[in-house]
Amino acid sequence: ASNPRLTIYECPEEAAEFVAAIPMKRIGVMDCFARSGKGHELMQVYGLTAEKIAEAAREVIERKK
Repeated sequence: ASNPRLTIYECPEEAAEFVAAIPMKRIGVMDCFARSGKGHELMQVYGLTAEKIAEAAREVIERKK
């Protein structure tokens, strides 16, 4: 069994998952007009906090089981 990895791809989640043959979840700023503001505020708005990233990682690890 392979170890879970965090990798950044610039392609659709489904395609990346197929190519890498491991479960993935896209996180980050989705296709929308970006807002401006302070860094920590924008991280909250776009779900890029440590808590949200850890949650996404747990979801992917759970899918792998």
